[in-house]
Amino acid sequence: MSLSIIDVDKVYNVKLETSPYEYIVVSDFIKEAWKDKLIQAYPKVKAAGSFPLSTVSCSPEFMQLIDELNSEAFRKAIEKKVFA
Repeated sequence: MSLSIIDVDKVYNVKLETSPYEYIVVSDFIKEAWKDKLIQAYPKVKAAGSFPLSTVSCSPEFMQLIDELNSEAFRKAIEKKVFA
């Protein structure tokens, strides 16, 4: 899968922080061309909380982001960062 929304190179290039635990902060990993599209595509929810995707109406653009976040390419970038 080719990632058109996520800039996976930014994940590879960010420093792994180790205190007080391992974590990364990846700034601007959503490609510029997608930022406004995704803000508009974000599901409309009527209450605060956490909702399964199956319970909200998601646009194709938002689902593409979810697919990229669940992709093998993104998983490998995270694994390489954490388990390097």
